[in-house]
Amino acid sequence: MAGPDDVEETGETGEIVTELQQLMLFRRWSLFLPRLISESAKLNAAYTLMRQQRNPAFFDQLREKLHQILQDCEVLEASGQVCSVEGGLENVLQVVLQSLVFAAGFLHNRQFHKAFALGELCVQVSDHVADSAADMTFWRLLCRAFLGSAYLQLRRTADARHVLEEAQWLGESVEETARSMKAILGACSYALAQADLDESSIDQAGEHVDAAIAQMESNLWEVSQNKEDQEVISTILATLYHFRGHCDFLCDRFDLALSWYHRALKVLGEHRDLGIDTDAIVEHVKHDIQRAVCLKPKEAPHEASS
Repeated sequence: MAGPDDVEETGETGEIVTELQQLMLFRRWSLFLPRLISESAKLNAAYTLMRQQRNPAFFDQLREKLHQILQDCEVLEASGQVCSVEGGLENVLQVVLQSLVFAAGFLHNRQFHKAFALGELCVQVSDHVADSAADMTFWRLLCRAFLGSAYLQLRRTADARHVLEEAQWLGESVEETARSMKAILGACSYALAQADLDESSIDQAGEHVDAAIAQMESNLWEVSQNKEDQEVISTILATLYHFRGHCDFLCDRFDLALSWYHRALKVLGEHRDLGIDTDAIVEHVKHDIQRAVCLKPKEAPHEASS
């Protein structure tokens, strides 16, 4: 199986890109990385709603495709054979990725049971197919990153932690983790930070988002050199910086919070392109900067003069 790190270079140099490599392109899975504001997520939700309205059986058809793959795998495994799905690995991963994208749309539209059902099935499919594929770790991580984040939206924190910690264990079990996988692990760390904050564990949230920042900063920039993708990456990192600043803000560490907020503005400014998310995130961060400045204790006159 082609490594995700090599896919972007192949696509951008004009060489022929295989179907499997196309599935690994950053733009195909960046939807599942954290962003304060995402126009692509809104558009995906609108498209999902349109498909559902035009075809009331749309969700059932998506679910049935995943069920069919699972059934095929279970029949083969019961007979002592390795799971090999009709149509090949590319077909299976196309179904998984498509299902995850629409699951994200259902989640945005607050159709939680549909999002959970598809997400859980995607996890099961990726686990079953892993027995026959050279390396399914990326897909197993991606499915869990989405499902964990989805659980958090309905405050199913225990379920989210189980899935996200499972993803981290999977990542640690791989000897050479590709940059794309490390980026997904960063998304899992960020989701764990959100879970911590939901439970008022601010210091733990800070530790998890620090891990997410380290994983994203050292790997995400290398996943794609495309200018549009680089702008998306800047919005992802700005989201992490903003969250880290928010943790400090909640602890009345206003100077630290402001430093993180300004760091978010800096990365957004350096990679601004034609996307509309950047401007919206900048306004959001600036609002929090104003709030932190207002709440920051004023220096006493004698301290200011000394």
